[in-house]
Amino acid sequence: MINLLLMAGGLVLTSLAQALILLLLGQTVNRSLRRGLQMLGLFLPLTLTFFFYLTGLPLILPLLDAGKLNEADRHYCLGALISLVLLGLPLLLSLLYNLVRLVLLYRRSIGQSWQAPAGMQALAKTETTARQVEVRLGPDRRSYAYNLPALSPRSPDRVILSLGLVERLAEDEVSSVIHHELAHLRRYDFWVIWLANCWFGAFIYLPLGRRFYQMLKEEQEYECDQMAAAMGGKGSGLALAEALLKVWEDLVQAERDKGTVKGFEAPGLASDSGPDLTEQRVIRLIEREQAGDSVGVLASSKRYQQLSFNLATCGVSWFLYVVGLIALIEPSGCFSVFK
Repeated sequence: MINLLLMAGGLVLTSLAQALILLLLGQTVNRSLRRGLQMLGLFLPLTLTFFFYLTGLPLILPLLDAGKLNEADRHYCLGALISLVLLGLPLLLSLLYNLVRLVLLYRRSIGQSWQAPAGMQALAKTETTARQVEVRLGPDRRSYAYNLPALSPRSPDRVILSLGLVERLAEDEVSSVIHHELAHLRRYDFWVIWLANCWFGAFIYLPLGRRFYQMLKEEQEYECDQMAAAMGGKGSGLALAEALLKVWEDLVQAERDKGTVKGFEAPGLASDSGPDLTEQRVIRLIEREQAGDSVGVLASSKRYQQLSFNLATCGVSWFLYVVGLIALIEPSGCFSVFK
């Protein structure tokens, strides 16, 4: 069962590589680089799966086509097929599950909501918004807000707000929530977290996967809070902090009344580990408002330099991981099919 041993060794190597990336994240301040490293940490098990299919299928398919297998070949094929199924099936199921959830989310969100009044639509128009954005209202009395990116160039991006949220918040607080969702759209956070969810779900048994996934979600909220405060100008950070506290108060009250909170929830309001995420977001927004900081937009040349550095760092980390996988798999002779 050499293939099963190789798979176990590959998973151990993946966990070690994820641990090293976590150590690197602890020394990394650059926000976009942190995001790239977090995605890389979640992507590593996918690389392992690709390597096993790349090296395993070309070896076992000719043996299976031959029909007659000796005892050694049967054991080898059985081990290879088991390892391929253990790696590939969870990934396939995770992708299918998340695709179904994606379709249902879009159908339910668009079918059960309606266009917001013109005054609320105007709140979504900012200088940093290049695409058309449509604000829609949902009938739920619970407080929630989320965004839906456009699925085609002709359709608009959408920000969905519940009636309960709009009735609960003041106008400046509603505006700050919309700006927060616009920041998610601008950063493509919806698709980033969707892919991360697929990868995390497929390899949920890896001990550090949840850490990367939770870290990615939390830092999305922190960054979008800061961007929303910059979009809205002076006082918008405090308005967003007040909105967060009101929504959190509603959720806590719902838990007391019903024991659980079902349905949509405002994104990023609680964290499974570490200090309460809502509290940390509110503290950062208040500190930002007191300091009078603003989130500037980097010049185009500076952005490209930063992007190049981030891609190079992630590329080198991924390359070193691939070299480790090759060193692990090469003694088994799996790469002989390419010679």
